[in-house]
Amino acid sequence: MTPQGNQSAFVRKRMMLAMLGLVVFPLLLLQAAPPTWWSQRGATIATPPDDFAAVNQGQLKHFTRKAVDEMNARLPDGSGTDLNALVQTWATQYQTGGYTPANPNPADFHAITIGQLKWIAQKIQNHLVAVQHITTMPPWLQGPATTDTQVANLGQLKAVFAFDLTAPEGQLPLWWQRLYFNGQTGIDPEDDPDGDGASNYQEFLAKTNPTSNDSDGDGMLDGYEIANGLNPLVDDTLFDRDNDFIPNREDARPNDIATGRLSVSISTPFNGGTYP
Repeated sequence: MTPQGNQSAFVRKRMMLAMLGLVVFPLLLLQAAPPTWWSQRGATIATPPDDFAAVNQGQLKHFTRKAVDEMNARLPDGSGTDLNALVQTWATQYQTGGYTPANPNPADFHAITIGQLKWIAQKIQNHLVAVQHITTMPPWLQGPATTDTQVANLGQLKAVFAFDLTAPEGQLPLWWQRLYFNGQTGIDPEDDPDGDGASNYQEFLAKTNPTSNDSDGDGMLDGYEIANGLNPLVDDTLFDRDNDFIPNREDARPNDIATGRLSVSISTPFNGGTYP
């Protein structure tokens, strides 16, 4: 075979592999199980439309609200000021316009473009980078804007929100480990590096800092607050958890109304005499 023939065969082979990659990659995406929060929070329905169906403004806002709820529930600082403010603005506009689920805003049925979807995606993915769920922005957000005016579809919408912040029970999410331990993973869930009496796994569930023994700086250790039903993220020293009229910082058992301050009784005076 001539050098030109070898080159042509090589090019054809590369093109076939590239085309195969374009086929396999979407199939892998379709086979991946969606995050459980999609169904738990009502982001999707049991029988959603085809992934190639066009997406409208109402669907984008709905999915974004559910994503913000998930971030607020899982992340130490929630979804951040920007996303929370955006969702609140939408809610205010809806109320101001007198719209309800039974009388939706007509604009909600307008199709969105890829550019509009990427605007929301930028906010979502930026926050995921900040908490080290991902380390870099997805390539499709950094690409050229030549397709930004095209109508977005449901599959593209799902790709924006295909994040999972959870881990199997008893385990620590990788993003949480990287966030608090300088990018390290393999952190033992049962360790207590800050010595506050709460394991790493307990601190993950409580959204406290596993490298600080007093996340809210109120003088009570995180482990003590977690064990006694107090809020380790809020200075609640002057609160009264068990409504026994004794502030938490003075209460020997702040989650038990039957036992309040530690008390000392003296049966006889120090001078050996008797009380009058």
